[in-house]
Amino acid sequence: MRLPQPTKEAILSLLRHRSMTITELCQALSLTRNAILIPLKDLRMRGLVRPQEIVRTGRKGKPSLSYEIVPEQVEQMSAAYQAIAPLLLEALLKKAGDDVPDVMKQLGADLHTAFKTSVLGEDHGLSTALRFLEQHGAQIETTIENGQKMIVSHSCPIGRLVRTDKRICSAVASFLSAASGNDVFDTCRDDGKLTCRFEIRPSDRVKIKASRIVGN
Repeated sequence: MRLPQPTKEAILSLLRHRSMTITELCQALSLTRNAILIPLKDLRMRGLVRPQEIVRTGRKGKPSLSYEIVPEQVEQMSAAYQAIAPLLLEALLKKAGDDVPDVMKQLGADLHTAFKTSVLGEDHGLSTALRFLEQHGAQIETTIENGQKMIVSHSCPIGRLVRTDKRICSAVASFLSAASGNDVFDTCRDDGKLTCRFEIRPSDRVKIKASRIVGN
């Protein structure tokens, strides 16, 4: 189910000013409790919002949680990033020239290195990498198409950059390749609506290892 992006943005806008309870968010946005809970849960899963404290009103019954923006995330949510990032990408690709494929591959590898640091102590495999992407806005499902395993997301976490230059998708493919140990190919689509698509194929190294196991 796709989450209501305008509602998430409205919640973040309100919480930038002060912490609020679900009841206060409902009143401020003129929405039902359920309409607030769904996007709020997503914001919590992505590490953007957290419960701050128990608010006691003096009335009988269950106390209310107050929610606030995670302080470390405030800078990362700056609208300036959305404006500057595409310009930086465009400048990088112009400078890279014919080396763009190598630059994107290295960018994906660097992202995986940063990812491993951020999940220190956890498994660094494909499932954790996909969860990492989901925490940053992807809505992922895995399917089989023509015998090939596919990773598909109808919500692109870097859509603004992809619309600047689709070759950035190959950096995500490189990231997934480093995480899975397989070859991953970008087959993303843009028919007015971005759809992330990555095909996973066993690498030669994995094939050789499998053949040795079968041979034994």
